[in-house]
Amino acid sequence: MGLPCHQRMQHTAEFQAVRAQGKTFRCSSFIFNYWAQPAHSSEHVRRFGIIASRKVGNAVIRNRAKRIFRELFRKHQDALPKHGSFVIIVRSHYRSKTFAAIEASFLKACQEANKGPSS
Repeated sequence: MGLPCHQRMQHTAEFQAVRAQGKTFRCSSFIFNYWAQPAHSSEHVRRFGIIASRKVGNAVIRNRAKRIFRELFRKHQDALPKHGSFVIIVRSHYRSKTFAAIEASFLKACQEANKGPSS
C-alpha cells in the first residue's frame, strides 16, 4: 500500500522549496529536510518526498531505499508535525545499516522536526 497522492511530493519546485526554505538534519544514511508550515496554511497534510540518486546504486537498490523510507514515513508520520513537507535524500551508506538503525535515525530526525522554529 502506497502513500495517498495528497501526501506525495512529485514536482521539482516542491522539492526545491523544502530544500531552500526548510531545515536540514543529517544522518549517516540519509539527509532529512523539513519545512514546517504554519497551522493556518491552506495545506493541512504532511507531504513527503524521497530523492535517491544514482550514487546510491542501481535501480533495484534505489527502489528498495525508497520503499524503506516510504514505510518509515507511513509508520511514523504521527511523530512529525501535522503541517509540513519532508524530503529524504538517501545516501549510499544506507545499505550498510539495518532497518532498525535507519528507523532509529528517522525517529531522531522526527524529534528534531518537532522542536519547532525556536531552535
